[in-house]
Amino acid sequence: MESSTEGVQGSKLIKALIITLIVVTLISAFIIITLKNAKKEVEVVDNGQSIQVTTTEKTVEDLIGSLDIELKPGDRVVPSMSTELEDSTRVQIIRAKEVEITADGETFKIYSTEDTVSETLKQANVELSDMDKVNMALDARVYNGCNIQVVRVTQEELKDHESIGYKVVVKKNTSMDKGDTKVIQKGEEGKLERRYLVTYEDGVAVDRELISEQVVAKPVDRIVEEGTIETFYTSRGEKVRYDRSITMVATAYTAGKESTGKSSGDSGYGRTSTGMRVRHGVVAVDPRVIRLGTRLYISGYGFAIAADTGGAIKGNRIDLYMDSLSKARSFGRKKVEVYILR
Repeated sequence: MESSTEGVQGSKLIKALIITLIVVTLISAFIIITLKNAKKEVEVVDNGQSIQVTTTEKTVEDLIGSLDIELKPGDRVVPSMSTELEDSTRVQIIRAKEVEITADGETFKIYSTEDTVSETLKQANVELSDMDKVNMALDARVYNGCNIQVVRVTQEELKDHESIGYKVVVKKNTSMDKGDTKVIQKGEEGKLERRYLVTYEDGVAVDRELISEQVVAKPVDRIVEEGTIETFYTSRGEKVRYDRSITMVATAYTAGKESTGKSSGDSGYGRTSTGMRVRHGVVAVDPRVIRLGTRLYISGYGFAIAADTGGAIKGNRIDLYMDSLSKARSFGRKKVEVYILR
């Protein structure tokens, strides 16, 4: 009988514990439901304007709906719409600003809740390089209706070439006739290379800066030889080369007594001061002007050689041998051009 009584008492104790647990659970659920449905004091900040609201709504989304707050494209709510409300919750509505962006040849609008130009461009996936230009400071605050313009700036290094003209070097050739030329070395143009840094804004060149200049190929002089020897043609078409010419006063002489004071048979008759026998082409000169032995050509007389002197032949005087006295007298005195032959 004693063990039966103990079993009944244990069973009653278990039942009592179960009932107690159920009651505690129901009370907790009731408290939770009551708390959820209890009024909460929350703060709503809309575009910087703050209001205090007493509400029994459960979530931020429910609260926004109950206050008939209209959300426009791009507006952001903090905390998120699914967040459950608690007493002293602060709900912030950040109104999006309509911003126009021009970049890469396109103009488009976005609704942004970002504060600065830099953040707004990042939101629009517009990346900037270090050289790009923006019409507003990157840390400037954006405002509704503002226009952000991005100018893409790029640079390119270009080269161009310019020809460098060659010089013509003229050298005198004392063994060539005057008027004759000979090319000793062909001229070649050089090449000048210039490097420029060209700056583009949205693909349009706006600046061109010379950064270097270099001669990549030097010009080669053209060398030409020019003859210096004077020439002329005789009446018979013979080409005669000479060093210089002198205008002289010419007279004529013979081997006879009228010119030399000697007669045929006299010692030295028919001989010049240099010992040469006289003939046509033998002339007397002043050795200080024309050296004896010099080959000459005399206008109106022909080829000659300076082989004699005379007491009256001084300075720019010349005496021409004639075969007869009549020819000598007929010649008389006249100016002639005397060419000193080479």
